[in-house]
Amino acid sequence: MSALALVELTVKPEARSTLLSILETMLPETRDYEGCIKLECHVNQENDCELVLVEYWETAEHHQKYAAWRTETGDMDKIAATLAEPPSIKHFDGVDV
Repeated sequence: MSALALVELTVKPEARSTLLSILETMLPETRDYEGCIKLECHVNQENDCELVLVEYWETAEHHQKYAAWRTETGDMDKIAATLAEPPSIKHFDGVDV
């Protein structure tokens, strides 16, 4: 069963285009990263400064390894500089029901 990561981002209005440019570069790399099954980016219809990344990973460990890599490369700092508040990251396990 795959693992789901929901990453909620609230970007500073003046940094929105910067964040989108960063994500445009980073997300193809993320989709190619070992263990990534699928990744989508969504913008809140009522507030375009709120984004959510919906990420499906083979396992939670794959996502943790990926996040550590992004931190080591300094990419997380680039994203953090555009945000109005810390990101919310939640992990979910799939359930057969």
